[in-house]
Parts: sequence; C-alpha cells; structure tokens
Amino acid sequence: MANGFKSGGRQVGTPNKTTKAVREVIEKMMTEYFNSEVFIKDLAQLEPKERLSAITKFCPFVAPKIQSVELNTKGSGESSLDEILRKLAQGEDPVEETE
Repeated sequence: MANGFKSGGRQVGTPNKTTKAVREVIEKMMTEYFNSEVFIKDLAQLEPKERLSAITKFCPFVAPKIQSVELNTKGSGESSLDEILRKLAQGEDPVEETE
C-alpha cells in the first residue's frame, strides 16, 4: 500500500478464476440433471412436502434472493414521506435543508 491507498491487484467485483470455473462446472452439471428424465423420476419419488422442500432449496441457485430496501428520512428535515414524495413529484430536492 502506498500512502494508505490500495495499488495493483484485482479490481473490486472481479470474480476469482477458480470460483468461476467451479460454478460453471456445477451449473453445467445441474442443467444436465434438471433436463434429464432422472430428475423427473427422482422428484416424483418424493413426498409432496419433500418435493416442495427440494425445489425451495434449489431456488437460490436459479433466482437470487431479493433484498428489502429501507428509506431513511432522518436528518432530511422532513416530517413525512408524503412531503418527500410531493417534493420529488415537483422536481424539488427532497433533502434540501429548510430553515
């Protein structure tokens, strides 16, 4: 580190090559399995509760979880969300300090 700043190395967000390769192999393997008759037979052998549990466990690998978003109006000088939305609709800056 030069003067407290990171220099060189991998850029933020760049995937690890090994991790990427492993994920690609797993993705290919799972895609082939899900598209095969073996998967249909395996799933059919499960009880409905087990089948739902299995499908639920596979979901995060297909569709990422959605995270909630929180709106923090503290420190904005506004008393309500309605006031902030009104200002946004009028093209005003909702966090502009008013005295």
